[in-house]
Amino acid sequence: MYDSIIIGGGPAGLTAAIYLGRAKRKAVVVEKIFAGGQAGVLPIVENYPGYENVSGYELIEKMTAQAKSFGAEFISGEATRVEKTTDGYAVRLSDGKTLDGETVVIASGCKAKGLGLAGEEALLGAGVSYCAICDGNFFRGRTVAVAGFGEKAREAAEYLAGLAAKTYLITTDDEEAAGAEKIRGRVTALVGKPLRAVEVACGDEKITLEVAGLFISAGYTPVTHYAAGLATLDERGYAITDENMRAGADGIYAVGDVRKKGLRQIVTAASDGAIAAGAIIKYIAGKKRR
Repeated sequence: MYDSIIIGGGPAGLTAAIYLGRAKRKAVVVEKIFAGGQAGVLPIVENYPGYENVSGYELIEKMTAQAKSFGAEFISGEATRVEKTTDGYAVRLSDGKTLDGETVVIASGCKAKGLGLAGEEALLGAGVSYCAICDGNFFRGRTVAVAGFGEKAREAAEYLAGLAAKTYLITTDDEEAAGAEKIRGRVTALVGKPLRAVEVACGDEKITLEVAGLFISAGYTPVTHYAAGLATLDERGYAITDENMRAGADGIYAVGDVRKKGLRQIVTAASDGAIAAGAIIKYIAGKKRR
C-alpha cells in the first residue's frame, strides 16, 4: 500500500511527490500520457523563481528526476474512480488495475476549452495561447487579440493591454476591457504559422485582424470526475479545499489547477503540492498514534 497516490504529474503533483519522498513516504504518481500537464508543453517559462528562461519540458524533466531521486514511483494510467476502503482508498485505472493508498492527491489539472478551429492545437506556442499571464510577455509591443467571454476574457485583455502595442477583445457578450478595442463577433479562422491574422465574423460581415497572438479565454474544465462523492466540488467541478489542501473526506487532497482559487500558475501549483504533502505526513503520523 502507498502512503499517497498522486493523480497527475504536473508541477503540483510532482512537488507533492518530492516532499513526500524526502520524508520517506511511499508515493506513486499516476499520469495519463506524460508528466507535466499544461506546463510541460510551454515553449518558454520565465516567471518560475530561479529560472530566467527555461522550457516547460525542461522544468518538468528536472522536477520528475528530483521526485524519482527521492523514491517516488511513476505509473502510466488514467484514474477512473476513487473508492473508500477500510485502510484508505482504492484508485481504479482504465486498464483494470487498482492502486491502494492511505491518501489520494487530486492533481489532474484542467482541460482548456478551445474554439474548435482548424489548426488551433498546432498553433499552441506559435501564436495561440490559453494563458495571458503565462505567455503575454512574449508579445510585448506587438498586436494581440483575446477571444472569449465573461470576466476572465476581460481580465486577460486588460492584462495584455499593458504589454501589447494593440489589443483586441473579440467577444459576443457585453464585456468591455480598459485599453482594448472591442470587436463584437467570433473568430472563425486562424491564418499563418506562426499566427499572423485571425478571421472574425461580425454578424453578416467578415473581417481580418492582423495579430501576432491569439489568447483564447473560453474557460477550463477541471478533471475531478473520478473523485466525485469523496472530494468537495463546486458547481463547475473545481475542488474546494481548506488551507492544508484537504478536499472533503479524510485523506483526500486537491492541488494545482483543480482547486477553486484565484491564480493558476506553476509556482502556485508547486506551493499547493508542498502544503498537501506536509498535511499528509502529519495525517499519516496521527493515524499511527491512534
